[in-house]
Amino acid sequence: MGGEKKKQPGLIGAIKKLLERRRTVRVERPGVRVTLKLNGMEVGGLELSDLSTGGAGLMLDFMPGVPQVTMVFESPEILRGFEASAQIRSMRRVDKEDDPRYILGYEFRFTGDESSQVLYRWLSSQLEGRGEEPARNLQTLNRASSLSGRRPEPSLVSSLCELKECAEILNAPAPHFASPTAKFFIAVTAGRVVAALPLIGDSSERKLPLDGRCSPQLDLLRSRQARLAQVWAPAFREKWIESLAPRRVPLTRMDTLFSVFSLSLVYAMDFARYTDLVVDAPSHLEEFFRIWMFERNPSAPGLMKLNLESFEARAPKERPELMDHLLKMRRRVELSAALNSSFQADPEFFQTWLSRAAS
Repeated sequence: MGGEKKKQPGLIGAIKKLLERRRTVRVERPGVRVTLKLNGMEVGGLELSDLSTGGAGLMLDFMPGVPQVTMVFESPEILRGFEASAQIRSMRRVDKEDDPRYILGYEFRFTGDESSQVLYRWLSSQLEGRGEEPARNLQTLNRASSLSGRRPEPSLVSSLCELKECAEILNAPAPHFASPTAKFFIAVTAGRVVAALPLIGDSSERKLPLDGRCSPQLDLLRSRQARLAQVWAPAFREKWIESLAPRRVPLTRMDTLFSVFSLSLVYAMDFARYTDLVVDAPSHLEEFFRIWMFERNPSAPGLMKLNLESFEARAPKERPELMDHLLKMRRRVELSAALNSSFQADPEFFQTWLSRAAS
């Protein structure tokens, strides 16, 4: 009996906290000033873009190297000295006047109920008298995907060892793989690469593999100042081959393919700043690329294209589940940091790889 009495308050408290997290008041441009502490070092004078009982959004001119920060409030007076531990939940790179900027969303990790109530009461006071319906000020936090199961970890090749494992998986490698613009996105499980998806950026020296048969269509895009990249068909080790057939495999079993492609898309949009992706889609993967809103080019069989600006405008309304995949990638600061990797294998490795594939 005594044990039951001890557990009951904890259970009730957990339920209350869960309900509170799902009933969040948010204010845009609140006019609050804070100081950030990263690894004990202060970054001061920052203006928040939005603030809620769940977290804060702000813009930095650098990418934090650690996901955890301490946020110390300077103004308004009622919040002066208030401290909140915060964890990065999302990150996105944008360019402002040719300078890189990072829009970060932080989730608060409150240490006690009183601290959250101080912020909650102040935020609520900011909403009074604005004539807005309460329902419009409520936001559901931590919307999670319904995908089940544990997927292999997505990553970007950052070592020769990983690239060698890619070479074991990828069929018919292209000379473009040796280009500095080529990036290899992978899925790793138990320390082993089980899937590989190359992304090849356009360059004046090599152009793209698709230029061999689709030069008129690609040159038309280039004439419109498009920054192109070609998605190479993903390859899997034998045990993951089932992920190649969207028509026969439930989407819940395609986590590997979705996660690797999601990471490559975040790289294309937020880091490489490509405007359009093209792919020479095999018939068994055409449906997968349609899911991601690629469109077929009627003048070139197999050629499919995705305009990234149009995708970001349409997907939140038409395919919100796709944005969930991207949001998961952007929330993981360690993956975002890896996308800055400048790893490039020695040209001799590619010569050996290509010569073996040709023989």
